[in-house]
Amino acid sequence: MNAFGALIAWAEGHAFLLAVAGSVSFVLFFLTIAALPLVVIAIPRDYFTRKKAHPLEGRAELEGIARTRYRHPVVAVLALVLKNTAGFALLTAGGIMLVTPGQGLLTMLAGLLLMNFPGKKKLELRIVSRPTVYRAVSWIRKRSGKPPVLLPIF
Repeated sequence: MNAFGALIAWAEGHAFLLAVAGSVSFVLFFLTIAALPLVVIAIPRDYFTRKKAHPLEGRAELEGIARTRYRHPVVAVLALVLKNTAGFALLTAGGIMLVTPGQGLLTMLAGLLLMNFPGKKKLELRIVSRPTVYRAVSWIRKRSGKPPVLLPIF
C-alpha cells in the first residue's frame, strides 16, 4: 500500500474527526475576520516605539480592552484570564491559518497583542516588521481612519 492509499484509508476511518476539524477551522476563519480588525484598530500608534512601558501594560496593552486598573480584583483577574484566553485562541487560529486559508501571521499578531508573557514585545515587533503584515495592519487602520503604527528604526 502506497502512502496516498494509507492516507485515504486513514481519512475514511476518521471521517468524524476530519469533519470536526473542518468545522472548527471554518468557524475560526469567520471569527478572526470579525475580531482581527478590532484588535488592530485598538493598537496605540506608538506601541512599538515606546521606550518605557505604558502604565497599564501587563494589564491591558490595548486601549479599551480589559481595563483593570479601577475594577474589583476578582473582575480584574477574570478580565485578564479572558483576554489571555482570547489571545491564545487567535494565536492558535493563526497557526492553523498558516496551512489553511486565512491571514495566519496577522491573526497570530492579534493574538500576541492580547496575551501577556515575557519577550512578547520583541516577538510582536518581529512579526509586524514583515512587509506584508505591516501593509495589512496599515490598510486595516487606514480604513478605520487611524494612522499607521510606528515602527522603530533598526
